[in-house]
Amino acid sequence: MEGNELKKKNKLLWYLIPIVLVIALLVAGFFLLFNNKKEEKEEKKPNLQDDYYESINYGSINYPFIDAQRNVTTNLMMLIKSIESDTTFTNENYINFIELYDDKEGREQAGIEALKPYFEEIDNASNLDEFTDIMLKVDYDLGVTSLLNWELGPNLYDTSQSLIIFEPVLLEDFKTFTLVDGMPSGLEFFTSEEYSKYKETFVKARIEFLKLYGYDEEKATQVSNDINEFAKVLQDKSISINELHGNITKYFKLYSKSDIDNTFHNLPIDKFLSKYNISDNDRFAVIDEGHLIELDNYYTEEHLPVMKEILKVLILERVASINSNSEYLKVFADCYASLTGEAVNGVQISTFYEQMILKPKLMGSYLNIKYDEKFFTEVEKLEIVELINKVKDQYKEVINSSTWMSDSTKQEAIKKLDNMKVNVGFVQRKEYPVDAKLIKKDEGGTLLGNYILLNQDESSKIALKINDVYYPEVSHFMVNAYYNQTDNSINFPSSFREMYRDITDKYEIYGYAGAVVAHEISHAFDSNGSLYDEHGNLNNWWTDEDKAKYDELKQAIIDYYSNYEVLGLKVNGEHTVPENIADLGGVKTILSIMESENATKEDYIKFFEAYAKLWNQKVNKAELEIAILSDNHSPNKVRTNAVLSSMDKFYEVYDIKESDKMYVAKDKRVSLW
Repeated sequence: MEGNELKKKNKLLWYLIPIVLVIALLVAGFFLLFNNKKEEKEEKKPNLQDDYYESINYGSINYPFIDAQRNVTTNLMMLIKSIESDTTFTNENYINFIELYDDKEGREQAGIEALKPYFEEIDNASNLDEFTDIMLKVDYDLGVTSLLNWELGPNLYDTSQSLIIFEPVLLEDFKTFTLVDGMPSGLEFFTSEEYSKYKETFVKARIEFLKLYGYDEEKATQVSNDINEFAKVLQDKSISINELHGNITKYFKLYSKSDIDNTFHNLPIDKFLSKYNISDNDRFAVIDEGHLIELDNYYTEEHLPVMKEILKVLILERVASINSNSEYLKVFADCYASLTGEAVNGVQISTFYEQMILKPKLMGSYLNIKYDEKFFTEVEKLEIVELINKVKDQYKEVINSSTWMSDSTKQEAIKKLDNMKVNVGFVQRKEYPVDAKLIKKDEGGTLLGNYILLNQDESSKIALKINDVYYPEVSHFMVNAYYNQTDNSINFPSSFREMYRDITDKYEIYGYAGAVVAHEISHAFDSNGSLYDEHGNLNNWWTDEDKAKYDELKQAIIDYYSNYEVLGLKVNGEHTVPENIADLGGVKTILSIMESENATKEDYIKFFEAYAKLWNQKVNKAELEIAILSDNHSPNKVRTNAVLSSMDKFYEVYDIKESDKMYVAKDKRVSLW
């Protein structure tokens, strides 16, 4: 998960819904761990001078990220079983919760019984005040944010502070349930022509949820249509998804409490603050102000019937599958299949959720520490730290050799490198122990009932967390590396070591790991990261002249990538520019290291081949369409060929000629440095 956007607040929702955790630098989904589909290859192996990615990976069944993730998952399962069988393990909440989770028959029988009081209160709400009370109760008890969508996050202008961020409504967070990364989770697919082809799938899933709730086809369809109209009203005043991937200073606005009071007159912000015991808080931010103002205008008695149905739908989407797995998970599975063309079933979703989310979340840092003790040696940690420091030192040389940056801007850039934090392996953060005592099965406890207890406990901690430094919560068990711009840190969980565990050649390691390290460091200077200073605060440290030149180089990169196609689908160069800058900067820096080491032609070949193999990926056209539309990474084939075609050393090593398809004229090759 690369740290280029705000993360969702740490609500207990994430305990119990089968979410996708984005594997950094990877577009392919987790279900490749289950499905061993063969990617369709060209009948004839292409020449590497024409298509380096396909030539190097031709016929290969090795997929580094997927293979590494499979190994990490296997290790994790073994470790969890070992801990569970250890008589000294006395986490009663974990034991009680998993006992109920494993009772699949009991869960099915319980169904959504524990949710019925919430639905009844929604139905019985006769005015806006009563609706507001149940809406905030659902938020606090179930972790379902709805018409007042918020998260706890950092003050981007002073990241030593946390604040409440009010955000656009997430009408349907279907990417959560379908495990399709990059699909819009807001409203854009209702009005944008680009997303219109997916609207039918989402609407169909929503109708199925409403039918499971008890509505007949006609009622479910009418409710769905009413919700669509609500989405259109807000979308007219909202910024686009492409804009959300742009300069954050254009849509992230700080507010004081008086600003809130003067801007929003209907949204129940005072009641929300009181509910969470943070009425004295004076730190807020608003993302997409126009959207929130329009929502504030909408939040009236007139629209009460539609708002009640929206709240029901969100509960059904996000919580109902906790007990009644078979019915609700089938909706998720069908939606995923419709979007991607890849079949998946509820068992696979449940397995992923249990192995990678539920048990690790419940065990907390205890499991993270045990994993590193067993599977990540101190020597391995030191090796990664050494590699990172080598790349950081070389990056300074790359910056100093830049011909377009002034000395003052170079000094600021190097200051950012000097202050960059390096986190390898598990990093212990401040924890907030669970105070809730879960109810055992033989004492009448239910999974959903205990979920509510846990979520209430989590909600009660917001008043404490808002006074602490905010850190994004990232899975320790996804093969992952990321740069976090809000504290200027690069982060490598121990699971990343699995990427190159069997690789011993230094230059192959550069291809598999070094390029990723340099990629993450490059994020400090991409089109988003360059807006933050050495402390992780939004702060312009560029001279006007240097910023103008930076923007000129960035535009050249946008234009360059926009010329690439995969399976007939054009890359969105503007949408992917932060990641493309990082890819180019990463490889450029490793090549600079190799030059300083007097690497031979054979060494360069090892590096280039390893880099191409790193991105080997199985993907079909439906998945690729979604990725190109919404993911901010270029397709993996482009991440290989476009980068290498801009590196002069690649031409020298492989004798690339003007007649070769990998050839790009020298004056058209791109890079920041």
